[in-house]
Order: sequence, then C-alpha cells, then structure tokens
Amino acid sequence: MFLIATALCALAQSSVHLIGFRVLQGAAAGIVVSSGIALLTTYYEDFREKIAFVMAIGSFSMAIGPVLGGIASDYASWRFIFAICIPLVGLATLLLYLSPLKNKPQAVYHDYRVLISVTAFSLLVASMSLLMDARFGSQNFLLFCGASTFFFALVLYRQFFSPYPVVDPGLMRQKKYLMVTALGVVSNISLLTVIYLFPLSLQAYWGLSLAHSSVSFCAVAIMVGLGGYCSGRISLSREISVLVGSFCAASILFYVLSFDVSLIFYFILMGSLGFLLGMTNSLTLVASQNAAPKGLEGAASGLTKTLVTILGAVGILFAGASVAPSTEAWSVYERIYMNLSLLLCGSLVLPLLWYLNKIQRMEERKNNPMRRS
Repeated sequence: MFLIATALCALAQSSVHLIGFRVLQGAAAGIVVSSGIALLTTYYEDFREKIAFVMAIGSFSMAIGPVLGGIASDYASWRFIFAICIPLVGLATLLLYLSPLKNKPQAVYHDYRVLISVTAFSLLVASMSLLMDARFGSQNFLLFCGASTFFFALVLYRQFFSPYPVVDPGLMRQKKYLMVTALGVVSNISLLTVIYLFPLSLQAYWGLSLAHSSVSFCAVAIMVGLGGYCSGRISLSREISVLVGSFCAASILFYVLSFDVSLIFYFILMGSLGFLLGMTNSLTLVASQNAAPKGLEGAASGLTKTLVTILGAVGILFAGASVAPSTEAWSVYERIYMNLSLLLCGSLVLPLLWYLNKIQRMEERKNNPMRRS
C-alpha cells in the first residue's frame, strides 16, 4: 500500500491528487510504523534497545528528511523525492518477505479497524487545516467535518458495540499507560514544532542561506537521534523520573528560547531540546509497553505511536497558522515557544496525579490486608 501510494504521488498531476495520495501514503506509513514496533516487541527479548535504536534512526530520518527534500526540490524536481523512494520501499518489502519472522505464528488482527481509525483522524486533520486557512464554512470544510464525524462514529461503534474493539479495553484501564501516552503526545508535538520552526527561523529571521541552515539543522537532527538511542539505556525503575526531569528541562529551555537570544545560544538551546525530546519520544514508547498488561505490549506501543503521530500533526497545524502572518518577527516565535513551555510544564500534572493515586493504592493495601492478599 505504501509503495503504491508513493508511486501515485510521483505521478500526481494536480495538487488535489497529490494531497489525496499523500493521505493514503501517510495512512500506510502509520500502519507500517505501528506494526514494526509490535514486531520488535513480539520477537525480541531485548526489545527496549531495539526500539530505542529504531526510534533513533527514525527520529534522525524525520529530522533530516525535510532538508534533503528541500534540496532535491531545488536542484531536481519534487517528483524526484517520491520517485527515489520507490526502489527503496521495494527493497524493504523484499527484505521483509525474505525475513524469517514471516514464518512465525501471527496474531489475527482486524486491519479494517485500523483503516477506519486512520481515515477518521486523517479527515479530522484535513478539516482543521481548512479551518486554519480561514475556510470555515466552506463546502470542503463541511464535507471533511461530516466525513470525519461519520468515521469517528464507526470507531466508537466498533469500540463499544463490537466483539472486536478498536482498542483493547485492558489498555484503557491502565492509568500509567494513559499517562505515558499523553506525555508522548505532548513530547511529539514539541519535537515536530521544533523541526518545523528551527530551519524556518534560521532563514526568515536570522537570514541564513539554505545551505547554512541545512547544516545547522543536521546537527540538531543528530542530537534527536542520539537522545532516542540513549533512551534504551534507561532502566525500568527510572523511566518515569527521567521523563519528568526531561519535561522540566525542556520546559525551561523553551522559556529561555522565548527571549531574543544570540544565534550561537539559539543553536545550543535547539540542540539540547533535540536531545531531550528525542529521548522522551522513544522513552514513552518503551514505557507504554511496560505499563501495558501482559500480552498487549505490541498493541500498546503501536497505539501510542499512532496517537502521538496523528496528534503531532495537529500541533504542526497550530504552529503553521501562528507563523503565517509573519516569519520575520521574533514575537511570532516567542509566542510559540512560550506556549510550548507552558504545555510541557502543565503536562507534568499527569505524572503527579498518577503518583498520588499510586500512593493512595499502596495505603489502601496497607490498611486492608484482605485486599492485599
């Protein structure tokens, strides 16, 4: 599906066709990423380090991809970006087919549930993009809103009135899992906003050339990947404390960024944020597996990755709408960085509430020996 969607993007004859094929490509990519994480969890005992390594590569690729795509568009064609992916995706498909993992027993998944959910969220994001573009009330906006409402109704029906729910009810009863997933959403929104704003600010506000901003962005991308790799070295007992500490540090750095700092200091702050957010992005996936009931580890990390990716796009929409009036005034970036600082700081309420609930449960078990047994 991803291979076909990529080929269609390369052959698109209009912007409408390209956007439609990109939606199809994004839906296929989401299924590939979530399934890949579930496979790592299922077939490898040391899945923590495997996931951290994959997330490090993925974070670096996600950060460096827009730079390479921009250079390719300037010196070749935008079609080249999709065309070069076709042999790479074909090679990956061949390697997956030859992999010994395909001979192992597989669980039965009802993929139509995933497609319904992805379609619903995709239409919602499309509706929000039209809303951000001041097209509220337009025919396309109403069409997308109506379609997303219909598909969300299907999701809710499959969840509550079907023997095969979209999300296993056991996951929804795990407070730690819900808390970690929410932190993952906040972390990914912050990281995607940094990836979007950093090269834009270097060129629009600081006046750097495309080549200079690309080199600077590569350094931040390396820090993102390094943070993702380091997350696999964190012990189980320290996951939540490291997440909380990283969120506190990132919140402070975003607050400092809201001031008009020097260019060198801007580089240092962005590199530090890249490392922290790259680490928290990977750590939330690993922590979501550890918080899930036994047998649901793969589904837990897949659901977390799906949610953080889709809702991260919403953050990009708001960031894009905020800088649309002017990309040359620092007040625009100041407002976004301040909001991210408040978002990260406010999200720390979740682990605090989870910790207080944990203490309460421990006290109840201590005072009620029959319940503890």
